[in-house]
Amino acid sequence: MRGMTLSRQAFAVLVLSALAAPALGDMAPGPRDVTEEAARSACIEHPDSEAMPGSCTVSGFGPLGSVEGHDLFYGLYAYHAADGDFLLRTDVAVYERETDGRLRVLFAPEADAVFYDKPAIIETGGRVLLHLPGYESGTGDFNRERLYLWRDAAWQEVDTAAWLGELAKRLPKGFAVWKGVFPDYRKMTAATPVWRESDGNCCPTGGRADIALGWQGDRIIVKSVRFTLGAKAAGQF
Repeated sequence: MRGMTLSRQAFAVLVLSALAAPALGDMAPGPRDVTEEAARSACIEHPDSEAMPGSCTVSGFGPLGSVEGHDLFYGLYAYHAADGDFLLRTDVAVYERETDGRLRVLFAPEADAVFYDKPAIIETGGRVLLHLPGYESGTGDFNRERLYLWRDAAWQEVDTAAWLGELAKRLPKGFAVWKGVFPDYRKMTAATPVWRESDGNCCPTGGRADIALGWQGDRIIVKSVRFTLGAKAAGQF
């Protein structure tokens, strides 16, 4: 980034705002009912997506649990390049069982080059969350998770990026977080290496930040940050 007029600190704020930014349109567009056998044996189709070369296989399917009588299931779908050796992305779908036994697609995030893992229902602080962990591969290691809160008999999307901007403002001058942060929503904690301005992307020397998260209404906030200094950063905070 050398030679840019934007300062490292300002750049860090911009990067942090994108590290876990949720995409819009995760809610499936209208009811899409499938049989359990179809969800278990075939990849989900995104109607607006261009056809991808290669092949797709079901890499996981099963129950997630029940929330107030709503039985949820998940499916993981792995897309491979045409030669079959390179994994392009892993899609995820969350289903709810209907009264007739079919499965309705609740969520099916559509994003290129994102790898989703098995979702989880999380109970924490009197709240019920649905977490779809995911990341974008590469040097950025961006967090592309989705998080939903059960409220008033419906799922509401939670902003998982706003608190990162708050974290950036708490970092001392000359220090920043450059890569994805992956919180533990059961414990409401997060941890990340810290980079100095002179660091390379591969090798942070600024130490470590351990973050305690909390809730303010339905919004995630930073409660506290504890810094552990790296050897080269001693005395800088």
